Amino acid sequence: MSPSLRDELRAATQLHHNAIENTIDLMRPDITMADYVGYLCKFYGYYSGLELRLIAGDLSFCNRALKLDGRRKVERLESDIGKLCGWKSLEKIPLCQ
Repeated sequence: MSPSLRDELRAATQLHHNAIENTIDLMRPDITMADYVGYLCKFYGYYSGLELRLIAGDLSFCNRALKLDGRRKVERLESDIGKLCGWKSLEKIPLCQ
């Protein structure tokens, strides 16, 4: 059986994922709420633009191939940031293009 596009992508980006996880250690004992919110905001800024492109934009073919519908992150990030910082704070987060 040949690997799926998702499996190939996962294998090709594994080193990058490991580097991010080693840089952003959300389980470290000294993490503060400010650190955590900062990470959420960075993830939101990244994923909001990416998901738009993958789902409805010029990369929408990836949505079907990678089965992204059940793996979206933006709504959960919006909910967490809104509850922790207020909904208006979402407007201030810079978004990746």
